[in-house]
Amino acid sequence: ALPVAWTKYWGKGHIFYLALGHDKKACEQQIFGLLLVRGALWIAGLHS
Repeated sequence: ALPVAWTKYWGKGHIFYLALGHDKKACEQQIFGLLLVRGALWIAGLHS
């Protein structure tokens, strides 16, 4: 099995990878938006 999302610290930065969202139907799923927003907040340093 392969992960659909992962995170990594890189020096002073962050890396977030999301393998979902290759078509319109996938992007319309609520979980896709949630993962994307949370990943963006994490790389911006705004996570709690």
